Amino acid sequence: MSLLLDSPVDSPVRGLLRSVVGVSAARVYSLGVSAAMIMVVARWLGPAGQGTMAASTAWATLFATLGSLSLGQVAVHRATVRRGEAWLGDTMGTLLLFDVIVTAGCWIVAAAIYAVTNGRTFGRIPPSALAVGLLIVPFLVWELYGGNLLTATGKIETYNRAQVIGRSVGIVLFLLCWLLRLGVVAAIAVAVISQAVVASIGVRELWRLAGRVQATLREARALLKGAAQLHVNTISNVVLTTLGVLIVNRYCSLAETGWYQFSASLLNVMAVIPLAISTVLFAMVAQNGPRAAWATQRKIMLWLMLFMIASAAVAAVAAPLAIPLVVGAKYIPAVHLFQLSLLAIPGMTAAGVMASQWIGRGYFWQMSAMSVVFSALHLTITLLLVKRYGMYGAVYANVISSGIALVSNAVFAFLCEKDLHEAAA
Repeated sequence: MSLLLDSPVDSPVRGLLRSVVGVSAARVYSLGVSAAMIMVVARWLGPAGQGTMAASTAWATLFATLGSLSLGQVAVHRATVRRGEAWLGDTMGTLLLFDVIVTAGCWIVAAAIYAVTNGRTFGRIPPSALAVGLLIVPFLVWELYGGNLLTATGKIETYNRAQVIGRSVGIVLFLLCWLLRLGVVAAIAVAVISQAVVASIGVRELWRLAGRVQATLREARALLKGAAQLHVNTISNVVLTTLGVLIVNRYCSLAETGWYQFSASLLNVMAVIPLAISTVLFAMVAQNGPRAAWATQRKIMLWLMLFMIASAAVAAVAAPLAIPLVVGAKYIPAVHLFQLSLLAIPGMTAAGVMASQWIGRGYFWQMSAMSVVFSALHLTITLLLVKRYGMYGAVYANVISSGIALVSNAVFAFLCEKDLHEAAA
């Protein structure tokens, strides 16, 4: 056994596993806090209140993600290309400026849409809940930017600490609002505060690493050039993750929106390990290059997939007992939704693990080209199925799209493997 552990061939794997364990420790804590938040919000607000909160924050996430232009992901590629150069100061300063511009643009567009459609576009969301929810936009945008910068500079532990502190603040405030019997607007405000904490921590560390922080026209052009190729892929991800809640909110009741969002939240909680591994792999690709990272990355893909499938099976069996026990009988309709949603686990796992290779190799336009077709297909399927099957239709659409993602990432993994062998020959 000691010979195996001392083997130079396995040392990169051991290093990756140590990093994953470090990331996972923080994420497991966040996992527990997130689960507690789900339980508190479910019992506090009920399905209808949770549906209002879910729809409000989903709109804010939609605006923030679309407005961010995928510049955070492009920054990871910039870090890969400019390894050995003093790149962080220019990139960070430029992204801070973009955050201000994006936030102002999102708020103006949201106000215009509300005024022109008299609020109909936003469904049954009360105006106060929508307005408070949109306050989260600048903090969501900066997490997309700052989180990628921390990953690219190898400061994953700082990002983990931000997640832990932000989620801890959130759960304490949620419990306080629950005890005070405050309403859904208070719950959304707590989500804004929690996100602000997550986004703010790490700025000081990045500023210290960068030394001189400044926005430059050169860096803005480079980031926008990458965004022009990559952002379509991000739009596709938004279609996959956010529009489901909004479409269910548009055609179903607030209670059904709450049940659907609850099952989706549980699925996201299960993704803690793939997310931890994905974060470490992004840092590895940024620092060592995609080909060198793939030599290590491929060794854990199969085992991670098997682990996640086994976890999904356990969760499916436990759900009928656990969900009513934890959040009450009002959420029994979410049990079958969650069980069906678990069929998307393999595709989600593959997409998370392979994302660093797509970005690191600079395959922006290839991702975008596939995303145009993929997002249009998913959106069409979701609309048709939700109209016919209600909230179950959104789950069916997610599972179908997950299967397509699994196949496409398996093909890309084969191409990465082929490239590695050709380089070694």
